[in-house]
Amino acid sequence: MDHKAELVEAIDDGDINRFRRNFEREDLQSCGVFGSILHMATLFGTFEIVKFLVENGAELNRLGGSWEAPALTYAAKKGNLEIVRYLVEAGSMLDTSHSLNNPLMRAAGKGHIEVVEYLLSTDIDRHATYRIPAGTLINALVEAEQGGHTEIVELLKAHGCHRPVEGIDKPIWEPAPEFMVDHQSPELKRAREIIDYMEQRFGLADEYGIQEIIPVMEGISVSINIIRPNDSHPYLVMFTNGMSDLPMKVPAGQEAWQYAELGIHLPPDWKHPREAGSDLNWMWPIQWLRKMAYYPHQSDSWLGLPAALVSSDEPPVPLGPNTKQACLLMVPNFSNLNPPLQTTDGRQINFFTVVPLYTEERDYELKHGMRPFFDQIARHGVPFTVDLNRPNFAAK
Repeated sequence: MDHKAELVEAIDDGDINRFRRNFEREDLQSCGVFGSILHMATLFGTFEIVKFLVENGAELNRLGGSWEAPALTYAAKKGNLEIVRYLVEAGSMLDTSHSLNNPLMRAAGKGHIEVVEYLLSTDIDRHATYRIPAGTLINALVEAEQGGHTEIVELLKAHGCHRPVEGIDKPIWEPAPEFMVDHQSPELKRAREIIDYMEQRFGLADEYGIQEIIPVMEGISVSINIIRPNDSHPYLVMFTNGMSDLPMKVPAGQEAWQYAELGIHLPPDWKHPREAGSDLNWMWPIQWLRKMAYYPHQSDSWLGLPAALVSSDEPPVPLGPNTKQACLLMVPNFSNLNPPLQTTDGRQINFFTVVPLYTEERDYELKHGMRPFFDQIARHGVPFTVDLNRPNFAAK
């Protein structure tokens, strides 16, 4: 049965007194999208409500929620140390059966250092290792590295943790053979190759990309992968994965430019999309990456040398609410993105770096051509990373 509305509202409001008044023992058997009533209280309620439920017989180790995990796992993900400690001391199991269930990995990936520190004081297996469909091994240290949480990385290392080593660290869980990349579709294999190519240049990508719910056109689905700022590259990198599922319509003799992907480099303090919600101040780069990934396929055009320049509209409008920049420059194989990726299925994928421009800069290129335009780019030191407040080299 679903949770009672009165209890859900009390949890949302953090109202322990109202929760007590409306609670009945059979409510412990209810189940919703987030799992049991204890799962829901752990995710959205207060310590007092969680404690009340446990004292009244809530099953600590009941599995539920999107990961089919105990409530403790979700408390670790939320970073609620008080609830984590209470659930452990009350007897909750430390579920390490799967990477998604592992509370240490969930806390490490989200940057909750106090929770990580506490869990390391318990008997949780800090070395628990898992294999992902791409074939690589992950553990809590890898999760912290992918999240860019350097303090947690150092804390884990101080407790003897290390990156898992093939042949030495035996995975607790691994996918069935049919779910491994070697047994997957060419599209999934290519997606992994794209991620590997970018990781070699800019650091580890998040374990999961941002998928689109409904692809814009048949035969292509564009995900956005993200690499957080790190010691080797101090910018937030977003890149498309799927634009190269279909070839662009190129002129004869330009077959080397049939396949492309896009990337954009944002300031290190740019809010991660999973934290930004629907706030367009932070989300417009994702919207424009996707739009530009579909653009050549929908318009029967292509991206090639020396660069592509596209306006947001005509006349151009700002790309987002926090910038006056209104056009996009897309430069192929820039810096360490050269040479392009050669995939195992024989495709050459060229990576285009996306740079926001002011309308006047776009107009300068239309009037004077690409070579003088790039001369101005170089003369004024226009960065190929996003700078919302940089000077407009063509301003009058």
